Amino acid sequence: MTVISRGIAASLTVLLAGAAMAGPGPLVLPAIDSQGIPSVVLDRGEFSSCRIEYWEPGPDVPARWTAERDHGGPDARIQVWRLPNAHPGTRIGYEVVCDESPAARGELDVPPAGESFTLLSGSVRDLRTGGPGAGAVVLVWCRAALARGHAWASLAIAGEDGRWSALAPGRSMGCPAAEASGQPSGFLVSAVSEDGRSGSSAAGSAGPGPELGLAASSSDCPDLVCNVTHTAFVVAWTSDQPTTGYLKYGLAPDQLDTTVCDLRDDGPPCDFVDDTHYVQVASLNAETTYYVQQYEGGVPKGGVCSVTTGRVLPPGSPDTRYGRVLKSDGTTPADGTYVSLVIERGAESSAPLCSLIEPEDAGYWTLDRAGARTQDGSDYFGAGPGDTEDQQAHGGGDGCASQRVGYEEPNPAPDMILGACAPPCEDADGDGYGANGSESCPAGPVADCDDSDPDVYPGAPQLCDGVNNDCNDPAWPE
Repeated sequence: MTVISRGIAASLTVLLAGAAMAGPGPLVLPAIDSQGIPSVVLDRGEFSSCRIEYWEPGPDVPARWTAERDHGGPDARIQVWRLPNAHPGTRIGYEVVCDESPAARGELDVPPAGESFTLLSGSVRDLRTGGPGAGAVVLVWCRAALARGHAWASLAIAGEDGRWSALAPGRSMGCPAAEASGQPSGFLVSAVSEDGRSGSSAAGSAGPGPELGLAASSSDCPDLVCNVTHTAFVVAWTSDQPTTGYLKYGLAPDQLDTTVCDLRDDGPPCDFVDDTHYVQVASLNAETTYYVQQYEGGVPKGGVCSVTTGRVLPPGSPDTRYGRVLKSDGTTPADGTYVSLVIERGAESSAPLCSLIEPEDAGYWTLDRAGARTQDGSDYFGAGPGDTEDQQAHGGGDGCASQRVGYEEPNPAPDMILGACAPPCEDADGDGYGANGSESCPAGPVADCDDSDPDVYPGAPQLCDGVNNDCNDPAWPE
């Protein structure tokens, strides 16, 4: 549902149903470089270091080769590895070894040789700096091949001026002649930087291709993207001082041609001033990625990020939750505050819902829990008994408030009184416990003793494996 650009892993997942992946681990994309040599593009994720070993399966014990890293330094998240001993028309097995442990394993069918390739070219621009996307890895897929499950792409590296040139995928890579295929025509082109920022576009045929815009990092993206349906989404955030706030959006990172003002604004022009900002983008297409840029006081805030709308779903029966937010004096309605609600079920959680409190609401907010979707937007989350609601109020200079309420608790939810805002949760391993022990973390203000391991947190089962799993003994296992 909500996709913030985090590189290959976020932007290309839908395209990789045919890739040879085996369970969780680093992401591997097979590609043919500009010299016709089989390669793989590796997103090593959070691993410190990785290498790739490969072989030709057979009845005998196969010889194993180590791939050659061709692009991206040892610390780069995105790396290109060449497989010079992978012969055209053969099948190879591969294993990705990260931090000296096997992390992914699979097989790839190398496309046969002997085809005459044409060239596809274009350019990459870094939307964070405004300059050329030098060193970006560019991948080109045939849309018809993707529709039939073929994962091989053509590979190029953008030069210092951002320009790139790649072999256009041909028949050997599952790309039939457009007039005979009956499949989607043209190419899909994606670029990704060494730190994992990406952008993608489409090209109709071989020849001059599109300019690709590398999105900003996820840390530059909106604080809250909520109420994502098949036709709309909301972006909400706070600013340090009262100012105007609005969005520009479009279907490509470099084509943000539509402006949307704050819900309380009569514009454009967008001239409503506050330190909370609540912008609803509507009349969209289902299952479509839109690129958005926040603006404060007429100046871009952060970078360009992406939001993907959900599937078309039938309406459900209303399931209303409502409550009230008051300012710190405990009596004044907190006009202009926006409230977010996430439904939690064990380790799972819904995509967020949100509501803006306007002056006529007397401090009350209302949300329909039946509309809460799964994180990928493919279905309703289905809130019910046993679930917990994470309710958070954001009032800008008036402060913040949060509480957890059981699904079965009656309406109205307990009042939330605005006070000092807790720092953002720093939870790198996603186990709910933050390294900074912030109240904004799902587990509350309890610090994680190892924020790099999701199996280590306060109260975790102690496995007696030489690791301080439950955080009870900092000197473990001495």
